[in-house]
Amino acid sequence: MATADLNNNGTHDLIINRFNSEAVIYENTTKKSRIAVRLNGKAPNTSGIGAKVELIGGPAKQSKEMGAGGIYLSGSQNQIVFAADENQENHTIVVTWRKGTQSRIENVQANRIYEIDEAATALETGGKDPNPEAAPPMFEDISGVIAHSHHKSEYDDFQRV
Repeated sequence: MATADLNNNGTHDLIINRFNSEAVIYENTTKKSRIAVRLNGKAPNTSGIGAKVELIGGPAKQSKEMGAGGIYLSGSQNQIVFAADENQENHTIVVTWRKGTQSRIENVQANRIYEIDEAATALETGGKDPNPEAAPPMFEDISGVIAHSHHKSEYDDFQRV
């Protein structure tokens, strides 16, 4: 199974391999407004894998990370689709690239596909510390408090038939 925008309308269609039968394609016929985003990252990450994409101005806060691969056992198209607010004329797309730079696209219109190029649009955020402090440890070693030592029992799993 894979997804792709086969008719370039900004929504993902579904393609399913049925092994010994003909493959099937399910067209997404939604009438709701959508905004699709494709990323052109800098080499060697030309698909922008790992970039966080946010849509501001939609019906709810929406964000998604560009992932590699597909949904189930197949490669899917590298495209993120967001629901657009039909009552909002202008949305904003914010892409936070893996290197910490950001691209911000204003006045985004519904029912369009936006291809965002990292080299042409990414700006330094200025807020990212190049040497962040290490986070405090989440766990503490209390082995001495519980006075337990693990010992392995020899056991042949294949002995019992």
